[in-house]
Amino acid sequence: MNNWTITLEEADDGSGDLVLPLPEDLLEGAGWKEGDTLEWIDNKNGSWTLRKKESWLMTFYHYLMTKKKQFFTS
Repeated sequence: MNNWTITLEEADDGSGDLVLPLPEDLLEGAGWKEGDTLEWIDNKNGSWTLRKKESWLMTFYHYLMTKKKQFFTS
């Protein structure tokens, strides 16, 4: 397991928004790339999970594969 300490940076556009710059090795290890949409999931225990948000098409594909497995193992 890797650990990173990341300092939030202020956005360059003057909006006051904060940016979380993710290290390249973290992006590569997670299979993410610049431009991916990430979602924050509250684990309800003080921690959060950050994962790549799937498109509706990939979500539908995973659903179909789950149903296929259920059909063939019944």
